[in-house]
Amino acid sequence: MTRPELADRGKLAGADQMAEFARAGRGAADDLEKQSPEVASYVRQAADGLERAASSIRSRIIGEFVDVIDDFARRQPAAFFGGTVLAGFVLSRS
Repeated sequence: MTRPELADRGKLAGADQMAEFARAGRGAADDLEKQSPEVASYVRQAADGLERAASSIRSRIIGEFVDVIDDFARRQPAAFFGGTVLAGFVLSRS
């Protein structure tokens, strides 16, 4: 397998993992809804941002990947931060 093929596989695997984090985030938001609707809303926003980022990553070449993440972090810092917190939470529970 060539390096570009490996890079593309890694890109798709990363996008799939981001989408999985988004699904887990939505589940966590549902669980939080009764106790803390405001926090649940933030978690949903982060999950939505992760889903959009995953979709965007799937359709781009590797060189654009870094630009997409950088742009997302600048445009939606709260969603980016929430996504990283969510990812850490999901990974710690695995």
